[in-house]
Amino acid sequence: MTNSNPSELKVEYPVSQRFVQSLLLKSQNVDELTMRINNACMLGISEKEKVAESIKSKLLALNPRSVLERGYSIVYRDKDSMIVSDYTMVERGDGISVELARGGLSAKVEEAHD
Repeated sequence: MTNSNPSELKVEYPVSQRFVQSLLLKSQNVDELTMRINNACMLGISEKEKVAESIKSKLLALNPRSVLERGYSIVYRDKDSMIVSDYTMVERGDGISVELARGGLSAKVEEAHD
């Protein structure tokens, strides 16, 4: 062998020349496969990032604080701090607290109805 550049290697024996050519082809195959693996990994990461961003958006939309920002409120019974999700959970005269996006209210139930 007379040169350090693999594509220009000169070998005295034909068998050795074929061996060098075989190694060069295998090296090119390895490079191509490495590139394909890297591309597949990057594509997979990109897809996972899109899924994560979608989940993040959904979680933010469902976050109770985000719901309050849209004008909703959370009502609690004063006696046990339970969230009031149904009118049957309170009676006339019960104290309730209303949580808003900014601040809150205290009130007494005058009437509960469906």
